Amino acid sequence: MISDIKRADLQTWWLIAKADPQATFYQTPAWLEVAQRMDVRYQNASLQGTLSSGTKFVFPLTSYSRQWPVNRLYSVFDYCYGGVISDRPLTNEEHEAILQKLPLTIFTHFNLVEPPGLPSRNVPPAFTVENYTSSLLDLTGRSFEDVVSNFSRTHRGNYRKTIKEGITVRPANHDQLDAEFKIFYEIYLATLKNRWQDENMGLSFSPSFWTGFAEVMQAYPENMFLWFAEKDGEPISAEIDFVWNGRLNSWSTVSRPAYFKHKPTIALLAGIIKNAIDLGVTTFDFGPNLGKQGLEDFKRRFGAETIQYNTWEKQSPIIALIDKIRSFNRHVTD
Repeated sequence: MISDIKRADLQTWWLIAKADPQATFYQTPAWLEVAQRMDVRYQNASLQGTLSSGTKFVFPLTSYSRQWPVNRLYSVFDYCYGGVISDRPLTNEEHEAILQKLPLTIFTHFNLVEPPGLPSRNVPPAFTVENYTSSLLDLTGRSFEDVVSNFSRTHRGNYRKTIKEGITVRPANHDQLDAEFKIFYEIYLATLKNRWQDENMGLSFSPSFWTGFAEVMQAYPENMFLWFAEKDGEPISAEIDFVWNGRLNSWSTVSRPAYFKHKPTIALLAGIIKNAIDLGVTTFDFGPNLGKQGLEDFKRRFGAETIQYNTWEKQSPIIALIDKIRSFNRHVTD
């Protein structure tokens, strides 16, 4: 079924990422560049190949190892959307055959988060699949006014309130990204301290990461965006999002807690939606709902639809044991 498979080269990877209408920005080589700004131990382990049907595919993969031979293999960095991309749709059998080619040993833990809305797949032995939800807003052929008219009454009222209060939305200045990310980082820290301190919201990023992130963004001005909502000239909310193949993915949204009563996130997201329509974006993905009903309801009030996505995992018994020991030691220490 697979006529050849080998390590992916960047040129082929970019071509397939452009050819697959379901591919997200996370499944491009640019996201690997972001990972390596976090830690040089994130290595490119992506595969490419050709199926007997003639379909060409790339499986974006990022490996991370603190000590050989123990290794974690992620579909993409930061548990974002990943999985196989191809120049033609895959059958269930083809997808399963590709999964079976992953270089997995008892020392390798594998994790994959699929984009929402993909068809159900065969689950090979030893893989486990769990279901989660994201929220997608269809922008196909719609005007901004039409989208706003489909906000809930509460969101429409709050959006109009932000306009009356003079809250404005602007993109970051790409000629001054270092300075812009210093502002973003201040808001990020405030959010981290006041909203996320008791929640597991993924990785916590250092100032050096954001400096490197800005360098990557500089290279992809048509795909990576930083936005600010401002009141009286002060940035009070910000978001990073990515656009690829007509799909926008919201990645990180932060707000100063002191300004929550002004609903800056509603103004910010509305401004980003308007720009997305101007760019020809057809799907706005608000991102995972993290099992939080309140978060899902907030997105639904923009007119977004709740869509299921799957996570795939193949556990390493060795890493599972190491994690168990670490957890036990932390518990004893505490």
